[in-house]
Amino acid sequence: MMPIFMSPLAFWGLLALAAVTAIYLFRRQSRNIRVSSLMFWSHVKVPAEGGRKITRLQIPIVLVLELLILVLLVLAAATPRAVTGDQLVPVALILDDSLSMSAGSGETARSRALAWLDKNILARNFVRLTMIRAGVEPEIIGRSDLKAAEASHLIGGWRCRSPYSDLNAALRNVSEICSPDTRVLVVTDRTTQQVLADNISWLSFGQPLANIAITTANRYALGDVDRCFFEFVNFATAPARLQAEIVNAGNGTVLERLDLELAARSHRRVRLSVKDTEAEIRALVKSDGIDYDNQAWLLPVRPEPVSVELASLSARLRPLLERTLTSSGLAAVVASGSHLAFFEGAGEITPVSGRWNFVIHNATQPVTVRGSVAVDKNHPLLGGLPKVLAAWAFDRNFSVAGQPLMSVAGVPLLIAAEDSHGDRTIFLNLTADRSNLHATAVWPVFFWNLLNWRQQANPGPTQFNYRSGMEVKVNLPTGVKNLKVISPSGRETEIPVWRRNAGFIVREPGIYSLQSGEMNWKTAANLNSVEESDLTGLQTSLPEIELASGDASRYFSDVRWWFIVPALLLLILHQWLLRQGRPGHVY
Repeated sequence: MMPIFMSPLAFWGLLALAAVTAIYLFRRQSRNIRVSSLMFWSHVKVPAEGGRKITRLQIPIVLVLELLILVLLVLAAATPRAVTGDQLVPVALILDDSLSMSAGSGETARSRALAWLDKNILARNFVRLTMIRAGVEPEIIGRSDLKAAEASHLIGGWRCRSPYSDLNAALRNVSEICSPDTRVLVVTDRTTQQVLADNISWLSFGQPLANIAITTANRYALGDVDRCFFEFVNFATAPARLQAEIVNAGNGTVLERLDLELAARSHRRVRLSVKDTEAEIRALVKSDGIDYDNQAWLLPVRPEPVSVELASLSARLRPLLERTLTSSGLAAVVASGSHLAFFEGAGEITPVSGRWNFVIHNATQPVTVRGSVAVDKNHPLLGGLPKVLAAWAFDRNFSVAGQPLMSVAGVPLLIAAEDSHGDRTIFLNLTADRSNLHATAVWPVFFWNLLNWRQQANPGPTQFNYRSGMEVKVNLPTGVKNLKVISPSGRETEIPVWRRNAGFIVREPGIYSLQSGEMNWKTAANLNSVEESDLTGLQTSLPEIELASGDASRYFSDVRWWFIVPALLLLILHQWLLRQGRPGHVY
């Protein structure tokens, strides 16, 4: 970077150049000398006196060196300072990565921000930049302390694809990784009412836009059909035409078509029943130019039923449990290869990877109690369980390793254990012949919780429809190390698996493909964000920015040595030439 001279009066010293040059000119004027003989002057060169022949100008090298030394000393005396190395002005850019920054058919808030940054920040070579992409989570672009040229290349990674922008988290991140004197620029499309610190500038590049969006999409199972719900909202300050379709994405059948006038700041809700519970449902707004909130997907919500084995149960218990499990709608009885197996007594159990076991312990001399039972309501097995008021026959000496979930008088009635692979065994201390637990409301609720808990542990995502920004949790079989995720834009990511579980955050709206070996699943992410769809509050506000506020001299280094060192080297050369001088030779 070019230095800044803090003492410009020192440039008057350049007048010394004229004085030195004048000394040489007057000293070298010819004068008459009387000599006795010319015999020893035969080889002296005669200076040019004019004519048509061009001769080289004889400028003494010593004169040139002396002039250069004087120039360098004058520049050093002018107290040069420059921003160098770690003295570059620290600047942190917090870049709003939300989808609203990319809204618009032509010029967007992002494009306006990039043009401003290129002119006012990236063109200044005296800054060192830390760029933070503020999306669902703050993320550094590249590395900290980038030079302006590096930042210009990397800022293209700011795509504005996040479902929302947590600017406060980004500000906290800056306070942790940057020095207190860092100049912080928040680049967004909305103004703020926050009281900002002196080193923070809030730059907004938004412009109000009209928009029709899908703000709600939901699907749930109801008997033999699925119910779907959509909400369309006109966020404009004037009426707008809504043209939309809800279709079966598999066969293209139009389930609902909308063509109506929506008043300003009003909404339209659509509810419909879908008989094909395996169908993928898609809603599409056709009359709006902002794409990211014009679509919504609803995938099938019915997970795979839990396969259960009941072959080891007695003739009295088997029909009772089979009737309870099948009526829940979450189970299917199979002969082998089940997700969940029921046993009477723990002696018959053979461990199988991926299978849970439910053991009913029958006491030979049971004790019956009718009264309050201690229940851990925070456990998935016991959530929503009504108060236990039943005659419960149990073995007072029963004890196995695991977590007690229900107990009475210090005796465990229900215990859950987990092995090293994550497979679980549940022990129920119950003598069914002398109990009436199965005749109470506790019985169906408990087994519905059991099946739902086991269903959540089946391989695949725990649910299929998400809002953008939520975390997708995926269960995987033993031995799987990675889960391949393909985003709606086609980007592939390998997610590591820990204890048969993998998770990732869905940022981009659309359909995600999940792959693990031969297993494949789909999940849908919908924006469903009023904050990102309501663009009427976008504004432009660009306060004046002074990057080196306060004592700017602290960012500049004294660089007089840039000029003193060359001057000393030239002085050494000057003295060497004088010592090597020969008579009759012009230096």
